Amino acid sequence: MTAMLLSGVVLALAAANGANDQLKGVATLLGSGATGARVARIWATASTLAGALLATFLGARLAAQFSGSGLVPSDVLAQPGFLVAIGIAAALTVAIAARTGMPVSTTHALLGALVGAGLLAARESLVVGVLLKRFVLPLVLSPLLAAAISALGARGSLALARVRGRGPHDCICFEPPRLLVANTEVAASVLLAPAITTCRAHGSERAGRLTLSRVVAAAHFMMAGLVGFARGLNDTPKIAALWIGAGVGSPGAFVLVALFMAVGGWWGARPVGRTMSVEITPVGSVDGLIATTVTAGLVLAASTFALPVSMTHVAVGALAGVGAASGGARWGTLRRIALAWFTTLPLAAALAALSLLLLRRFPL
Repeated sequence: MTAMLLSGVVLALAAANGANDQLKGVATLLGSGATGARVARIWATASTLAGALLATFLGARLAAQFSGSGLVPSDVLAQPGFLVAIGIAAALTVAIAARTGMPVSTTHALLGALVGAGLLAARESLVVGVLLKRFVLPLVLSPLLAAAISALGARGSLALARVRGRGPHDCICFEPPRLLVANTEVAASVLLAPAITTCRAHGSERAGRLTLSRVVAAAHFMMAGLVGFARGLNDTPKIAALWIGAGVGSPGAFVLVALFMAVGGWWGARPVGRTMSVEITPVGSVDGLIATTVTAGLVLAASTFALPVSMTHVAVGALAGVGAASGGARWGTLRRIALAWFTTLPLAAALAALSLLLLRRFPL
């Protein structure tokens, strides 16, 4: 019975994670008008599924971080209901945030639930040093780093635009190859390579035209997909860790988590998607490209080194950075998001402790 309840809780957490996180990667596509809502949802779902399924093979180290091993004694992990209580608390916390449109971190919710259940079950055995080194520092530093890098990138792009004096519709043109006769006596000819110009010579015949706006749009679309991929790679092991902590570590666990993340995201991601796409800062294609590039790079790097950073924190930090650089950041929205972040950990901790008390009072 406990195993069945744990399975249901893990899948509920996966669905809540999808509802809160699915559209964060494509938020800048929506905010800049680069794609419609349906295309963005399909791209977010497909890219997240790809990353989540790859986590089946690459996510074991990160999953071990969230199984509770090293944070609480193994006999506490084996207590009936301990992991169930963590899953219930994290799922409720993330689902409430998704419903209210607040982008919060599943990583943060799981951490709070681990602390709440661990304090109740392990008391003085909770290893605070491991908690700070393994979890708190990456969670605190990652959004600050994302904001700083994005702000620098946005300021650099603005400065470059001023120096060059060109707009987003500047282009490079490819003129057709020309056939020149080098030696008329032997009729030897030379075929010149296509000439590349900056489209300033409007009278020239052009074989192709590559606008800067098209390059930026294509790169923006691909980087948004890479954020979804990174999110699937990073979040799936954290959720599956509850199963792994209970001794269920088969690849099937990762696949089920991936599917429920996709389903939850498809049906419930709109409130958070709106917050991320239009309420933090206005974004154009260049700003969106910078924010998605920084987000994808940091989250993928963290996944590579098994660092438990939050994609939400990184993505919001990146948007705040480009917003601050352009002067368009909406600080009221950012303050509400920050309040939600500070509330996530104590709320999840309280719900985990309460859930564990109820499970002890009414054993399965």
